[in-house]
Amino acid sequence: MAEKKKSPVKIVLAILSGLVLIACGILLIWAGLRPDDRDGRIVYAGAFFIILGLASLAYLLPPIPIRDKKEKLRRKAPDPQVLLDAYENEQLDHAAFMKAFGKAFVYYSTPYGDDEEGNPKLFLATDAGGQVYLPVFTTLEKAAAYHRQEGRAAFMIMNDPFLKVLQTTSAINRGTAPTPLGLIVDPPESPLAIAAGELEAAEAWMAENNR
Repeated sequence: MAEKKKSPVKIVLAILSGLVLIACGILLIWAGLRPDDRDGRIVYAGAFFIILGLASLAYLLPPIPIRDKKEKLRRKAPDPQVLLDAYENEQLDHAAFMKAFGKAFVYYSTPYGDDEEGNPKLFLATDAGGQVYLPVFTTLEKAAAYHRQEGRAAFMIMNDPFLKVLQTTSAINRGTAPTPLGLIVDPPESPLAIAAGELEAAEAWMAENNR
């Protein structure tokens, strides 16, 4: 987002008010410290005026950009759709693709939700062999379209590195998950699906190669 330009009038007012307040503060401190008539209250007032003046001048400082660690990782992460296209076109071998894809940010939602009639439901993808997958997506639009098409009433879409989603799903499988979950990217026509039985091996390999 582009930085909003400060008004020239406000800049001039900030400079003038800041300098005047600081000058008044210095004079008050000087008056309060006179050997013949010391007055601590005047000194404190002078210090307060100086602080106000500095605060006014601080308006001239540029805003400090604040970015969390996740945002920095997201900016540096490869585009998951570009990686999938390169993998499908055999421009990347499986090992190179999996290593890079572990850092790519994908979109997903929790599997638990309500349908449009308010009934609780698990929103998961299932292949012809009965394997159940947590669906993840390369774009926010694809994630939203999938859940709307599945008749989901309301949902929150999260955005994390594929490796983190894989690790979380693997941990769920080791816990009390009623059905072991795999991961599938951009269902139903997905070039990447990791079955539940392959999840731990994929997690270990991807974690080792993304240090």
